[in-house]
Amino acid sequence: MNLIFDFLWVLLTLVAVVLVVVGVTLVVLSVRSRRNPPKPAANKPVPVTHSIPIAHTAKERLQELEALRAAGTITPEEHAARRDAILREL
Repeated sequence: MNLIFDFLWVLLTLVAVVLVVVGVTLVVLSVRSRRNPPKPAANKPVPVTHSIPIAHTAKERLQELEALRAAGTITPEEHAARRDAILREL
């Protein structure tokens, strides 16, 4: 009978030690997270997106220019000036 009590005492002591170690670990992790809080996501750079695709060839640029004129976004004078500038680059 004495052997069973000794075994249970050792087992109970081992469980208590494991619980203490787990508790101390949780406290340490909690203190570390308070010292170094995660940085807010607002500090991350926002990727830049272009709403208008960039035309690479003169033909594409002239087509885009014509579309802007037809939509009334630019005046006929602006259209002529930009068209001449694109044609001079050729």
